[in-house]
Amino acid sequence: MDHVSLGRTGLKVSRLCLGTMNFGPCTSEPDSLRIMDRALDLGINFFDTADVYGRKRGEGVTEQILGRWFAQGGDRRQRVVLATKVFGDMDPPDRPDPNFARGLSARKIILACENSLRRMQTDWIDLYQMHHVDRACPWDEVWQAMERLVQEGKIRTSARRISPPGISPRPSTRPGSGTSWVWSRNRASTTSKHAPSNSRCFRPVGTSAWGSSPGAPWREASWRE
Repeated sequence: MDHVSLGRTGLKVSRLCLGTMNFGPCTSEPDSLRIMDRALDLGINFFDTADVYGRKRGEGVTEQILGRWFAQGGDRRQRVVLATKVFGDMDPPDRPDPNFARGLSARKIILACENSLRRMQTDWIDLYQMHHVDRACPWDEVWQAMERLVQEGKIRTSARRISPPGISPRPSTRPGSGTSWVWSRNRASTTSKHAPSNSRCFRPVGTSAWGSSPGAPWREASWRE
């Protein structure tokens, strides 16, 4: 398995990223644990998940499966570059909470990160991504929360995922596939046509192509922008 830099960072990740969206609802926990062991044996060290994965609102089912896998030891956590995401509804259906519904307020980001850390039984997240854009929340509030998490050692890198409509550098004809650009904050300007609207605050981290099939884990390929 080839390993490359994660975008313009010094972190080394496998070219293939193991996506875990189906762990729990489609792939049983025993099978999920075996898949992660096999991926690591093959040199795949880049695992991607999200707090909303698992299809049970507010429970973070998939993150819990990763946590139980990490808890088996064997340097599993140390060997994995772990990415997860924040944005979606995470308030329990029987206890609605407008501040834990979808969004990216500073309060939501910080509490969501702490909950993800608890579920995954880890002290840090390598790549913390905004799953979507919260147009109702000022960007300064979003990035201040992310920078606080970096300073506290809870995350290593933060980024925003975007999927420009109608644009795909590596088009796929498979159903359930697409492309995302990943951006992180930077004071330097960028002139890329794919940049977010306030592009002077961002730099490209990389591009990921994703695909899925029923009952199987998602797999993503990543490379430098």
